[in-house]
Amino acid sequence: MLTIFCISVLVASFIEAKTPRTDVTVSSISAGVSMTSQLQIAFSSEISDCGIVAGPSYYCAQGNTMSVLGACA
Repeated sequence: MLTIFCISVLVASFIEAKTPRTDVTVSSISAGVSMTSQLQIAFSSEISDCGIVAGPSYYCAQGNTMSVLGACA
């Protein structure tokens, strides 16, 4: 729930400012890596860097829910 709140605040600040920021970074570990990589890709013009530690790579499951437990675990 806290993650959703933080993302909402981040998106709202981008909308309010109307100017791209280059000092925004996102980092995460383990299960949060999926959210971090998606956030960095979705807001690549606003987020300058992304720190990913010990988590699945972007598009690991390739849209297949069953492969999440096998290849991405």
